[in-house]
Amino acid sequence: MLLLERVKKCECCSLVLYNLVYFGMHILILIAHLTQDSVTTSSSSVGSTLDYIVSNLGSNPILNITPTVNLKCPNGYELFQIGTWPGTSPGCYCSSSDKLTPGFCSEYSSCLNISSISPLPYYR
Repeated sequence: MLLLERVKKCECCSLVLYNLVYFGMHILILIAHLTQDSVTTSSSSVGSTLDYIVSNLGSNPILNITPTVNLKCPNGYELFQIGTWPGTSPGCYCSSSDKLTPGFCSEYSSCLNISSISPLPYYR
């Protein structure tokens, strides 16, 4: 019984040691990456990046994104551009084959032209 308890304790220690080594390797990789980046960029660039990270950590997290057309936010939302949706290209939809193809339908086709949608900004 004593031997079985020692084996279990040893397995537990091995697991803890493995997790510490695994975590430590990630920290070393992160430090190496940050060190390499700081060498290849100017100090002002690094400073502005750190300022951005600090200000970002100080703001509330994005919990939900909702589309809006008239740039009026629903209650509880704020208008903050976080990117641009690239939009869509025009297409031709044929219900008989249930296929959507890029471009416009031929003039004599019974298919339906689908309009493109212009790029739109994402807001937070």
